[in-house]
Amino acid sequence: MASPSSDQPTAAALSRRSLLARVAGGVALGVTLPSLSACAETPPAPQAPAQVGWSHKPPITLAAMGPEVLVNYVSPRHDPNVEHLMPLSPEQAIRTWARERLQCNGFGTRTVRVVVDDASVIEVPLETRGGLKGFFTDEPETRYDAKAVVSIQLVDDGGTVLTQIRQEAWRSRSINEKSSIAERERAWSDLIELMMQDLDGAIESGIRSYFGDAVVR
Repeated sequence: MASPSSDQPTAAALSRRSLLARVAGGVALGVTLPSLSACAETPPAPQAPAQVGWSHKPPITLAAMGPEVLVNYVSPRHDPNVEHLMPLSPEQAIRTWARERLQCNGFGTRTVRVVVDDASVIEVPLETRGGLKGFFTDEPETRYDAKAVVSIQLVDDGGTVLTQIRQEAWRSRSINEKSSIAERERAWSDLIELMMQDLDGAIESGIRSYFGDAVVR
């Protein structure tokens, strides 16, 4: 993965981030570019939050109670992090995954715990051409780096961890400078979906390898 650029965000990038923050906060905004004849347009209706579902895969059935989700990661909620602006954040996607993929039958005194240590998305400005040539091009302007670090633990009734696996997943996606808000949010959703697919495969393999008789099917 390329190292983040040291360039500071441009005024346009800052303005766009402010717009994203307002959209994420539930405020509908219409943006009109200068033209010879401008007219007001009705803003598009807000879309339903994106979802990453797992109904197409059979659940991992475990002889235990739970799952409990413990989130250690706290979003800073400021630049360069943007996960708090996303329709579907990594934390939300992980919670959905735990609910739909881990099926605990309540047998015995053990509990399955899902521990989230990282659920971040970092915005990295990319260098683009300026001037007249830059005006007529549509280059990648921003890269988003998503990362998830998740542990699955099997604990006894006293809270002692009997066994655990720890998996990491990360993905990146670049967005062109002329992308609309809707296109940007679609790219965000695709980014989280791909990362969660990677995480799902790694966690299932780890559970089936190390959780022994706790795995029913």
